[in-house]
Amino acid sequence: MSLFGQVGNVNVSLLQNKQEAALALAHVNFDFSLVKYQAPIEFRGLGASLSKQRREEAEDGSIHITARKLGALFESTLPVVSSLTQAYGRRVTEIAEMPSVNPKGTKGDGAFADLVGADGTTIWAAATSGQNVVAIHLLACMLARIWPRSEATSIWEELVEQRKAFLAQELDNASTFPTSILRASRVILSRDQLASWDAGARAWLRTADEAKKLQQTQLKLIIDNVSLSVSDQNNVYASVMKTWNNALIVINKLVEGQPQRIHDGGILLALSSWHLYPDMSVFEIEPHKVLQNDALVAQGGMISLGLQNNREGADDGVWWSLPLAHMRYYGEPIVSTRNTGVGTAKITFQQFLFVALGSVLSTWDVSEHNFEPALTVMTHLGDDFDILTNGKTQWKVRRQAKWLQALSSASQTFNSLPVGDREEHRRLITFGMRRCSNLLGESQKGLCPVFGLSNISLMLEHMVNMEDKINLLRQWAIHCSPKLDSAVIRFRSGGLYSNFHYTNLFPIQQSRPKRKRHAKGPQHSEIYHTWVDPEKVGQEGTILDPHILETPLETADGTFSRRIPGGDIEVPFRHTLLRNESEWCEDKSGNHITKTHELFFGDPSIIAIFRPKNEKKSPKYIRNYMEVSHILIMAGIGTISYSTLASALLDVILQNKKLDEYFDCLDNLQHANTLYTHLPQAQVNLQVASRALNKWYWATSFEERNDKSDGLDLASCLSCIASFETGYLDLDPGKLQEAFAVSHENSIYVASPMLADPCENILPYPVRRIIGNIGEPGFAVLTAPQNIKIRPLGFDKWNFIAHRPFNGHLEDNFTATSLHLVMTGYKQGLNTGNHGSKDHEATFIEAIISVYDRGDWVADLDVMKAYRQWNDSIIRTDARCGHSEAERQNASIFPSLTCIDTWVELLDPPSGYSLVQARGNRLARLAAATIATEKGYQFRIIPAIACWSCIFEIHRSNRRSASPPSQGSDIDPSVPGGPPSPGTYNNDQDILSSELSHDGDDSHQGDSSDSSSLDLSDEEMPVRSLSPSRPLSLHISPNLTLIC
Repeated sequence: MSLFGQVGNVNVSLLQNKQEAALALAHVNFDFSLVKYQAPIEFRGLGASLSKQRREEAEDGSIHITARKLGALFESTLPVVSSLTQAYGRRVTEIAEMPSVNPKGTKGDGAFADLVGADGTTIWAAATSGQNVVAIHLLACMLARIWPRSEATSIWEELVEQRKAFLAQELDNASTFPTSILRASRVILSRDQLASWDAGARAWLRTADEAKKLQQTQLKLIIDNVSLSVSDQNNVYASVMKTWNNALIVINKLVEGQPQRIHDGGILLALSSWHLYPDMSVFEIEPHKVLQNDALVAQGGMISLGLQNNREGADDGVWWSLPLAHMRYYGEPIVSTRNTGVGTAKITFQQFLFVALGSVLSTWDVSEHNFEPALTVMTHLGDDFDILTNGKTQWKVRRQAKWLQALSSASQTFNSLPVGDREEHRRLITFGMRRCSNLLGESQKGLCPVFGLSNISLMLEHMVNMEDKINLLRQWAIHCSPKLDSAVIRFRSGGLYSNFHYTNLFPIQQSRPKRKRHAKGPQHSEIYHTWVDPEKVGQEGTILDPHILETPLETADGTFSRRIPGGDIEVPFRHTLLRNESEWCEDKSGNHITKTHELFFGDPSIIAIFRPKNEKKSPKYIRNYMEVSHILIMAGIGTISYSTLASALLDVILQNKKLDEYFDCLDNLQHANTLYTHLPQAQVNLQVASRALNKWYWATSFEERNDKSDGLDLASCLSCIASFETGYLDLDPGKLQEAFAVSHENSIYVASPMLADPCENILPYPVRRIIGNIGEPGFAVLTAPQNIKIRPLGFDKWNFIAHRPFNGHLEDNFTATSLHLVMTGYKQGLNTGNHGSKDHEATFIEAIISVYDRGDWVADLDVMKAYRQWNDSIIRTDARCGHSEAERQNASIFPSLTCIDTWVELLDPPSGYSLVQARGNRLARLAAATIATEKGYQFRIIPAIACWSCIFEIHRSNRRSASPPSQGSDIDPSVPGGPPSPGTYNNDQDILSSELSHDGDDSHQGDSSDSSSLDLSDEEMPVRSLSPSRPLSLHISPNLTLIC
């Protein structure tokens, strides 16, 4: 028990006045915030699952102090909710014991191993800080669920301020001095402490959401169908305290098995934040039960909820509006309204593809209730497009359009799901259709469906045969159009300078003679007639017929021509439509009779349907594209093919400059898809969909890089991750060139070279995700110091250096090596343009990778700086070099290698050739290569699978030279002991590259007196292929360190 608990209340009569009492109590030299309680038994599984670093922080660090101080402030205002606390403890323990969301750090996580795993620090801090402090963590989860970080921190700041003011007023009115109130009123909590408290809750929410994904999805589908306010009060303190207390009381009763009827959104917000799932009776048209079978809710604990949504935006869910006075340093309170709807969700990138798919469909004129035909068209189009573009080198010049395959795959996934399992994906697609029209830029507005391909002029242009074009219009009229019994098709039989021909749209029922005696009644056959204007026979055609439209045709791009001006033509009418082919209709003067027809569908300059003019309802404009369902029908009966549509799409993508923005956005979608495909379980903030995908810094960087190589550069990847993680953060990749990792909520995104063996090929995916965080609020960008430290060696270390001769056995003598991430303490907020705000949305944090050997510090590493230089030091051998397996594995072929078995021996290396014995130990190899680079050593990194005979042959050929050959000289392969014979290597793809010099940067040469430091002034040598026609040219220094 704390000292203050023993002191009790101090009677004011014992002191002269309140000021003296306050002064006396202030002299009691005891920090109550350092007191630690035993955690309830239900939480102990969580505590056991925490890493050592997180547990120490929760029990003795700053987060524990924050928990104790918050408990002192609010403990007297909270109800006793023992049942809820116990249930929540069992829930967090259940989640913490799931390896899928709470993995343990391994050597594969490198220096980040201590940070791997679910961040339950704030929960454990609350559990070890007193009875009611867990309830304060529950409030943190509620606020983090609905409010962004800076707004939630501002709410906490205002709560603390108003609570302290309330306690101070109590003291002024009190006749006695309750010490609990006195100590609470003197609590000081910085904004940084409150931000860290909020950050811990956010990290836990992400972890718990993933662990209880099925239950969360079901609960969210229900919440998104309501529109309930969390609170109707405008005062922050009053609104939060009422909502918080009500949620604690109601859910405590639910856990105990008491049914509850819900009338406000606060209870639903709490349920989704605390991951408890009572059964629900949902009333809409008729009641139906949603059974969740949560063992932590006693039988009878059921919620009755009426679905109502009178608010604009059918997917807002519960919402909360508050005036926030602590958001900025200066100004009036900012009224902010937030909700838990679809638009604020955290989803996987595969789910985000469904939102992008919905954005595409927003221009396809399909209903939210019947878009499945559009997905079928997308699937087939993607398949045929992939076949069409496969292997076309000219296609790769501008763009590859792999986005179509991603959207096609998403469409196929949706259509293959059972109808009952489609609801979540359906909501994402319809959200994209309604709310994300800007995701693909402004240029898509007005675009004809199916990427502009439904425009009939464009479709007809890609059909070669006129008979096929006529058949397309006839089949479209049969299946997709109202009755057009008297309509005709006008077409040009040749080019634009040929005469127009006419044919009836539907076949004519024509009588024919009886052929059999037993046949009864007239015989009919269905025939089509084709004719030309008799007055034009023999005349040269014109580009536009004299009887063409009275209103000129628009010259707009066909992909955007959803409507074209209507117009009339005079169609020569003949008796053939009624009787026989040879007679034309003439008036009494012998002139040919014509009938006025109006354009109905098609391209009037090539082929179109015209129907008899309706004087009363003649349209000024007509629609000039096929509906998606019509395309599906036409493709189904074989009138058009998806290969034809794919060919048309290829032309549109390559040639239509007006759609560059649209296709740039889709290309950027694929860039992000490529990145996130290799970031398992990573989530994205759906708010990123409110901005066009070509308006981010990373998008421009990806486009520029795509012109040079297929790889994605690290800085652009980190910038892209920042955007998708937060939904709004737009960081210039140019400012991230020195970054090696970023951390946000429950994820650390690390540059792949930090976690890989130096010889491992990490391209084209330079980022890896680790479940965990570095304990900093907001979006943290990790950078290394400009100058790192390496342990200096004194003369007292001579007895630790053996430098034994190599005995031919490859070993790992660095098993006690470990890497650790250490913060230097330097932080710098990144300017994101949000002037006046109290919080930085992104922060640069300086950190180093420290090497330890049996607990002793060896050196600090700047891995990325070294990585950019050591590529030329990697020896690569080909499996087809011609040596036997025994020869490939025979490292004892080297007669004069000296072993390096300790870090002291590496820091004080021997002369001549040496071998770092770290076989299979990626951490030690990584550290050795980085130190060797920093010290300026001449070194080579040998892969795990390498041909030692090839390596030795190069070594021997150079040792036999009296002096190192000059740059560009060749070694004659016929010289005994030289490189392998010509027959050893199959072709130029059999590469043994051993580029043997650095770029001469003085900053990496280290101490010039070092025996293994070489003159690096020689020009860097290129990768060379070993082949009969090109002998190998190498330059090997007398001092060389091989890292095994």
